[in-house]
Amino acid sequence: MSEGRHDLVVVLDEKGSEKNPAKSHAEELMQFAGTVTAFKGIDGVAYQREIRSEWN
Repeated sequence: MSEGRHDLVVVLDEKGSEKNPAKSHAEELMQFAGTVTAFKGIDGVAYQREIRSEWN
């Protein structure tokens, strides 16, 4: 790639796509909730707060 300014164009083809794919697959994804034993002793919300506090 050459030096200088470059433009990136993203084209989304929404034909046939679901209106909210994340919502429609939520039940499918929830089947995995609690299955990773390594994370059982971790409070997810506390972990997120700790990570976000590093941003400040």
